[in-house]
Amino acid sequence: MSKRKEMAMAMLKDMPEEKIEFVIEFFQQLETRTGRKEKKLTPKIKAFNQLENIRKNFPENIVIDYDRELAEARDEKYNSAG
Repeated sequence: MSKRKEMAMAMLKDMPEEKIEFVIEFFQQLETRTGRKEKKLTPKIKAFNQLENIRKNFPENIVIDYDRELAEARDEKYNSAG
């Protein structure tokens, strides 16, 4: 076992029971973010994770005019229905 793991185990052993729940929750969130529990994620969380990945990989030098994008989407949705 590595020194880091040994240190973490020692900290867990010394931790009060009421704080262990927070550690367990943290581990569960960590596993979810690393993709280990991808099958148990809800469709909403999967969609959010996909958007986050797109956002993280989006080029920083591109500036988006959100007002224009919204106006175009509304025009496309409501003006084409007529």
